[in-house]
Amino acid sequence: MNALRKKWWILAIQGIFLIVLGCLSLFIEDFKLADLVQFLGLILLVFGLAVAIAALIARKSGKAWTLLFFLGLLQLILGALILLYVSSSIQIFTYAIGGWAAVMGLAQFIAAVRAKGNKLVFLVNGGISLIFAGLIIFNPFDSLDTLNYLVGFYSLVLGIFIIYYSFRFRKIPDAVNPKEAVQKEVQDSEPSERSSSDS
Repeated sequence: MNALRKKWWILAIQGIFLIVLGCLSLFIEDFKLADLVQFLGLILLVFGLAVAIAALIARKSGKAWTLLFFLGLLQLILGALILLYVSSSIQIFTYAIGGWAAVMGLAQFIAAVRAKGNKLVFLVNGGISLIFAGLIIFNPFDSLDTLNYLVGFYSLVLGIFIIYYSFRFRKIPDAVNPKEAVQKEVQDSEPSERSSSDS
């Protein structure tokens, strides 16, 4: 969690890019599915690498890094799959994005169980992610244009969610060192002990 707090700006920038990507897909007619795929794959690849490196740096400093590294590695794999195979198969793209949405949904449900507050936000976003995962993977509308809008809208929602929680992570206070906490408690108690002995 501390690693996420220190690297909150990486998540915020990723959220901004996802919002821009979603807006391009929804409001620019010439922005087709192939363009959407390439941009999304590039975003996942670049920021997956950045998150994975941040996790490894956190590991060297003895801080929690496993979750951060897993998220970065997942983005790296999805980004690589999209960029390597999207030109030959749109189906791989739909499964990759749908799978990403499903993982995000499940991760948010798990976060809702562990979170002390804002459980409803996690549950709502988790539900939205799972619904979009089903729509993207199975595409009941049987149309590439509809799929383009679905992925664009999901990118927009996901970007907003990531930005919101990047600022939430930023506000998380530093973990207190137990030794420092004990020393501070002793120092705070010394004046009261002296005053009582003087009286």
